[in-house]
Amino acid sequence: MQLEAQNTSSQSGASATSVDSEYPKLELRKLIPSFKPQQDDMGRFLGLFERQLKFLKLPETSWVAYLIGVLPTEVAKLIAREPEEKAQDYEYVKEILL
Repeated sequence: MQLEAQNTSSQSGASATSVDSEYPKLELRKLIPSFKPQQDDMGRFLGLFERQLKFLKLPETSWVAYLIGVLPTEVAKLIAREPEEKAQDYEYVKEILL
């Protein structure tokens, strides 16, 4: 029985690894553009940002976290000043930035 259990667990581990390796790992930093205040229009930037996240099928509840990562520090501080509940609402944050 022990041999069967070890054999089964090693087979399931191998299949999980092979399934995982079938899907490419995506580097979000390369897929989501960074905002450059001197060059970019905020409205157009947010439109592209939203398209990329929809294309990647990321839930809107996590969009603000990704957005903060691609904004310059001084712009991200605007979001940080807001109450936590509002700072997690993408539509609210979008209004602030526009």
